Amino acid sequence: AAAGGVIEWPTASYRVDSTIYFSENTKTDLCKSTVLGSGNVSFASGYLSGGAVIANYGTANTCDKASIENGTINNSNGIAFKLTNFRFYCYIKDVVCLNVAQIVVADNCFYSRYENLIYFGASDYVSGVADTTLGSPTIVVTNAIRATLTSSMEVISRSEEHTSELQSQSTI
Repeated sequence: AAAGGVIEWPTASYRVDSTIYFSENTKTDLCKSTVLGSGNVSFASGYLSGGAVIANYGTANTCDKASIENGTINNSNGIAFKLTNFRFYCYIKDVVCLNVAQIVVADNCFYSRYENLIYFGASDYVSGVADTTLGSPTIVVTNAIRATLTSSMEVISRSEEHTSELQSQSTI
C-alpha cells in the first residue's frame, strides 16, 4: 500500500502468497473481504523507500496514523498482523482471524488500538484473544505504552454445545 490515503478493497476473497506491507497515513478498509494467506505474515507495517513500501521491523522507521479494518484473514497457521513502530493514531479493528497461529505480533507499538479482533481456531472453536494456539500467545505485545486492547466476542464450543459472552478491555 502506497504511503497515504484510503485503500478500499472490492468485496471478494483474495489469495495472497506474500506479505502485504502498509505504511503510515494509510487507512485500509477490507470492505468485508477475505484474505487467504499461505501461512506466513498476512499484513505487516512498513515504510516508503524509493517508491515501494518495505518492512519496518528491525528499523527505527515508524508507521503512524495507519489502520486496517473490516475483513477476514484466513492464514493457515501464520501471523495475521506483524507490527513494528505502529504507533500514534494506529488501529486494527473489526477483523475476524481464522486458522492463525497469532493474530497480532506488535513491537514498539505505542498508543495503538486493537478492537473487536475475533479468532476462530483450526479446531472449530472460537477462543478469546488471551488463549494460545500452537503454543504461542494469540496476541503478543512488547514495549507498548498505553496500547488498548478491546474485545467483545462470543465464545462458542460446538462440541460442548454451550455459549458464553466474553467482554474485556485492558490497557497495556
